[in-house]
Amino acid sequence: MKDVIVEGPDGGGKTSLVRFLHETLGLPMPSRSSTSTGGPIPNLADWIKDQAIWPKGSIPHSRLYDRHPIISEPIYGRLVRPGSQVQAPLDDERYQRDVRAYLYEHAVVVWALPDLATVHANVLDSRADQMPGVTANIGRVHQAYMTAYFRWRGIKRQYDYNRHDKDILAKDLLGLIR
Repeated sequence: MKDVIVEGPDGGGKTSLVRFLHETLGLPMPSRSSTSTGGPIPNLADWIKDQAIWPKGSIPHSRLYDRHPIISEPIYGRLVRPGSQVQAPLDDERYQRDVRAYLYEHAVVVWALPDLATVHANVLDSRADQMPGVTANIGRVHQAYMTAYFRWRGIKRQYDYNRHDKDILAKDLLGLIR
């Protein structure tokens, strides 16, 4: 069984999609690793170990994640919080590579990536609910997510709420996670 990770920039429609997939597919949702206003939770390494990485064969069912720090933290840490230290062991390239390799095999990543104009308008509309630096850097964040999408070697789907049907995506995911 594979987990589902929904990734993408602020304003991309992730939270709405995650709510829909949770209701439609009934997948349990572990605690979030970051928030739009506060950034990453303390001690992301423990979150990854306790919530996201399971020994092969021990996952009782698929789970649904609203972001994963192995994907989002290198983007937001570098572009939105420059000068802040990325939490260990996320600052270790080998650790990142090992966790990504695990996710390539054990997860489907849905990349919520509408066009930049849509993302920018959504971020401006929700400016008060954004972590400092997001609004000013949303173009760079969006580009970094596009690059991450194209580089992702695991199973992936791109989702643009302006063009794609959520029901069709849910049916596709149901077939992929079994």
